[in-house]
Amino acid sequence: MEYQLDFRTYSNALRKNRLMGLKCNRCGTVTCPPKMTCQECAGTDLEITELSGRGTITTFTTTYVAPWKGRSKRLTPLSWSSLTKAPGSRAT
Repeated sequence: MEYQLDFRTYSNALRKNRLMGLKCNRCGTVTCPPKMTCQECAGTDLEITELSGRGTITTFTTTYVAPWKGRSKRLTPLSWSSLTKAPGSRAT
């Protein structure tokens, strides 16, 4: 099984201010960031779709990662969010 949307393509799109995801042709769920299978029904019939970039943040968290050897002595913030963009679709 191959990734429909590989990391290189996904990250290159982000650099161009484009948010890409995968839409499941079985249940209609949009998954972002892309995964091998649909996060709702485990379907593999997925198509690449460009998301609008608009949505509502439903929850978020920020954790602080300890510095790595040879790096800054300050903690690095790492933020995660979950958002709902349209009925039935969610991105985390």
